[in-house]
Amino acid sequence: MTLDAATRRQSGVDVTKPKPTQYQEQVRAYGTVLDLDKLVTLDNNYVTAVAQLQSAQARIVASKAAFERAQALSKDNITTVAQLQSAQATFGADQAGVATAEAQVKTLKATALQEWGTVIGKALIEGGPLVTRLIERQTFLLQITLPPGTFITAAPKATVQFGASASRHQVDFVSPATQTDPKIQGLSFYYAADAASNLLPGMNVLAFLPSGAPIDGIEISASAVVWWTGRAWIYLRT
Repeated sequence: MTLDAATRRQSGVDVTKPKPTQYQEQVRAYGTVLDLDKLVTLDNNYVTAVAQLQSAQARIVASKAAFERAQALSKDNITTVAQLQSAQATFGADQAGVATAEAQVKTLKATALQEWGTVIGKALIEGGPLVTRLIERQTFLLQITLPPGTFITAAPKATVQFGASASRHQVDFVSPATQTDPKIQGLSFYYAADAASNLLPGMNVLAFLPSGAPIDGIEISASAVVWWTGRAWIYLRT
């Protein structure tokens, strides 16, 4: 096509220099906003177990001191054998109480790591802000699963789309998931979404994750694209 300057002006055809940009190929995946009832229950159980352990440790400090005092007094025949045996029994019971409480805390720590992975599990154990935000619904947790046979080497950024809206919301990578979605059977990841995204537990989302290295290119505005016979045409001035 050949157009002189006058024809271009008359037709409203403008020529602009395209801006350099990068194109990032994306993989489409599927996700679900998780219901965190199990996480809330586990967190409550862990907090209770830690409190019980601290209480047991406080009791054993007192009973140990009482037992040692009874031992010292028995050598001088100041206390009776029955008093010494009672102090010893209390100390022994408190030792067993500490051992039981420690075992419960250890079991819940292992459960947190096995069910939720190192990032969320560690946040639960340490009382980190991530779990606090999840429990208080300031943040929602999504599980996004790639199609079978699709692999991503780096911790991927992602955007999600849900409902009838075409808008996308940025979500933040948390960690690899501890199990896959049984309906999809691909690699699975946990992502966090702000409560302002209007996501709710149980919602299904369409996710878009970057794949491969970005490709250098140019940005072409929509107004520069001519559609004809169902195909897009772009013209360059030579």
